[in-house]
Amino acid sequence: MSRKGPRSVLIIEARFYEDIADELARGAVEELDAQHMAYERLAVPGSLEIALALSLALANGFVGRAGRHRGCVALGCVIRGETTHYDIVARPACISSPCSMRCRSASASSPAKAASRLGNGRASKGATRGATRR
Repeated sequence: MSRKGPRSVLIIEARFYEDIADELARGAVEELDAQHMAYERLAVPGSLEIALALSLALANGFVGRAGRHRGCVALGCVIRGETTHYDIVARPACISSPCSMRCRSASASSPAKAASRLGNGRASKGATRGATRR
């Protein structure tokens, strides 16, 4: 495992909604590039898997003080539909994180509303999620 350095983060991105995921990632990458931060991207199937991926990254020393990356940016989108799937996914995806992290999720009642909230470039939700500091 090669260390990326103190200015490197792992981007964990849920790819269930490909178009939305692409825009979230684009915004986060633009913001990280503007901050001169190195990054590595890890794709997971959906938002529910973000916490598991982060847990495994922490447990294996991939993220943390002595790890390859010093931080993590989690990107995902949960869209409310006609079933309880939204409620099952949205809350656990934010509260089951194995460490203290600020949960910023893109959620919407429809794919069109999710897409309209994305914004462009460094003003996009991916950029504002990536730029969130504690």
